[in-house]
Amino acid sequence: MNKKVQINLLAGLLVTAFFGVLLFGDNVYAGKMPVTAPVTSPVTPPVTPRPTHRPRPFVNSIPEISTFRLPNGTQNRKYTMTVKGFDNDKNDRLTLSAKGLPKGLSLQKCEQKIVNNKKTIQCLISGYPTKSGDYKVQLTINDNKGGTTSNNLFLKILN
Repeated sequence: MNKKVQINLLAGLLVTAFFGVLLFGDNVYAGKMPVTAPVTSPVTPPVTPRPTHRPRPFVNSIPEISTFRLPNGTQNRKYTMTVKGFDNDKNDRLTLSAKGLPKGLSLQKCEQKIVNNKKTIQCLISGYPTKSGDYKVQLTINDNKGGTTSNNLFLKILN
């Protein structure tokens, strides 16, 4: 059974002998037979790019101030108001500050908690305002990852 079989291989491959069964259409060839395998094309197989692992970039949630108004106060009378903020990143550390408060008022007793899977902060504006007038108070909330938000609120201190 001397059948000549030609197999086309890619560049760099070599077949020196063949043992087994060859099927071509309805013809079956079995046993040991010489095989010639000329290289017919210098084609290289296509390169399939490997997927690269790209870590998801960290996105910091920006903290928000949830107090939108300050009630009026009266000169030389006790003033107390709680201002609040939050951050969707429950593990962040928050700070809250207030600029532009009238003399006699200050930001005190800040507390942080996790509520509804968010980090919250609340601070107390407290004291005795010594002068009447209209004040623009800037509240600023910061997180330890660089997020910051500021809101201007207006405070009226009456005579």
